[in-house]
Amino acid sequence: MADDQQLKRLQQGVSSWNLWRFEAQQEQVDLSQADLRGVALIEVDLSGANLTGAHLAGADLRSANLIQADLREANLREANLSRADLSQADLRRASLVKADLSEAVLTGAKLHKADLRAVRLLGAVLNQASLTGACILDWQINRHTQLQDLDCTYLYLKYDPKHERFVGRRPRRSKTQFKPGDLRYLVQKAQDSVDQIFREDLHQEISWVEQMMASINQNGIMACLFLGVIAAGVTAVLTLRLAQESQRLSNPLAHRSEEIQMGFQELTEALRTEQNGTADLISITQQLDQEVTELIDLYTNASAQAMKDIALSCEWRFRRDNGDTIADSMQLLANGLIEGYSNPNERAWRVQAGNIVLLNEEDQATSDFQRARFSPEGDLILVSQLFRNDSLGEFAHELECTQIK
Repeated sequence: MADDQQLKRLQQGVSSWNLWRFEAQQEQVDLSQADLRGVALIEVDLSGANLTGAHLAGADLRSANLIQADLREANLREANLSRADLSQADLRRASLVKADLSEAVLTGAKLHKADLRAVRLLGAVLNQASLTGACILDWQINRHTQLQDLDCTYLYLKYDPKHERFVGRRPRRSKTQFKPGDLRYLVQKAQDSVDQIFREDLHQEISWVEQMMASINQNGIMACLFLGVIAAGVTAVLTLRLAQESQRLSNPLAHRSEEIQMGFQELTEALRTEQNGTADLISITQQLDQEVTELIDLYTNASAQAMKDIALSCEWRFRRDNGDTIADSMQLLANGLIEGYSNPNERAWRVQAGNIVLLNEEDQATSDFQRARFSPEGDLILVSQLFRNDSLGEFAHELECTQIK
């Protein structure tokens, strides 16, 4: 149990607490099982503290010093730990559901069997951290998240709320462990997709994947190999597509694509070593096929919302692709209307089939922005279908994101 005197001292404020820690550096801090829910502890010095089983849900621990802190089985749900230093901290079996660890340092941290569902790790440093047995469902990482030399022999991708346990073990077989670099490879693929934002038009590739799905035989060894191509394609294409549109890798789509990639790696290893019978291979193949189908459905729903987020977050320059500016600054409003520009052909907007579409007074689509690219300055530019005009010739409309709101 927590030391009552220390707990009262902490409740007096961070400044006095930190001064006491400086003056009494040799005294051990025991705040085990302390109730600190929602408490503001910005820049607090809890280095080396015993916080086992502590209740820190919703606590504000921004820039806190938690170096070598013992946080085993602590409840840190929705806590703000951004820029906190948790180097060498012990977070085994801790709950970090929806916690914000953006730009936090977790070098060498022990996260064995930690609940990392929907945890925010944008720009965080997890080099040499242990993730074995953790659940990473919907965790949020980006290309700035550092994940070098991870110690992870297996992890979980799903959660069973009925039985309150982690499920979806990867690798699938209970006695199988990740090979060195397996997890890093999957994470790197996800992070690299951010750097490739809108490099190419992916709608045709999505169509190709769907056609391949419809045409292959799902019950043979050749199907396994074809499915591998499709799984890899879905991983690269669909994860990239959603990352392009929302720049949030922490979503069900990204994790489902990782799961498929991992499943395919396991399948190809089984084929190589001939450890499985034909029936088992067919079972794994059919499961992967189902996951790919679900992934495509998930993409369809997530893509629309992600593109809507982009539409609402930018100020747009509306122009023709020959450089003629139609409206220097306009905004797409949440109610579906357009602000800053008025024309019978562009009175409203919506997201349709994953694209931003401008509508005329009759609510008919006039410009469908099906492609995207970047300007030399790095501004996002959406490009519509081609138009033909007697005086202007052939041209396309463009929406350039000139400023993020």
